[in-house]
Amino acid sequence: MLFCALMGGRLLAQPVASVPSFEEVLERAKEGEVIMQLTVGSMYEERGSYTNAARWYQAAADAGDAGGQFKLGLLHAQGAGLPRDLTAAVKYFELSAKQGFSAAQYNLGVCWEKGLGTPQKNYQEALKWYQLAAEQNDIAAQKAVGVFYEKGLGVKPDLVEAYKWYALSAAEGLADGETLRKNLAAKFKPEELVQAQKRFTDYAAARAAKSKEPPPRLPVDVTAKPAPKPKTKDFLE
Repeated sequence: MLFCALMGGRLLAQPVASVPSFEEVLERAKEGEVIMQLTVGSMYEERGSYTNAARWYQAAADAGDAGGQFKLGLLHAQGAGLPRDLTAAVKYFELSAKQGFSAAQYNLGVCWEKGLGTPQKNYQEALKWYQLAAEQNDIAAQKAVGVFYEKGLGVKPDLVEAYKWYALSAAEGLADGETLRKNLAAKFKPEELVQAQKRFTDYAAARAAKSKEPPPRLPVDVTAKPAPKPKTKDFLE
């Protein structure tokens, strides 16, 4: 199979590496290649064969791979291919989270917030893990950190800090984050809103300087106006 690339007015035929077959990937997984163990696990999961997926995620997890630990935690949490075991899920989420895997950090935060597979709810522990994931630009975690600061869960309430995290999630495209940002902005006095915006821009600029990427930007709330009331009540009210 050939791939044609246009270069200097000429078409140059370039070979493309062939995609290994499932049998080849499986053989390499059996030989202990962790990336192939994860690949086989993913292939089985896509086919709905969760028991086989769990087997290969377990192999990767036992080898210390953060991705395998996270995926195994998910299967335990979902009861897919394994008995549903939230305590085991927390165990594997924590192993992965301690290696810096942001999705595991977020899920571990959820477990501590809800008291799932943990001795009890612990907002401080939940915020710790949410914060770690948020600092890796996990938008769901950024929103969660904002909620914790707005409501004072496990931390002293800080609406300016809450605005910063809502704004970061909104800048990355999270619709809920933008809604929360706007609603919170409407509660600020004009000078408070300026302070909140500055905290966001200062943090975004510092993060961009480290990553050498453009900082996220948001539309400026010129004045603090009350959020419009919905025409109909929420069905939960």
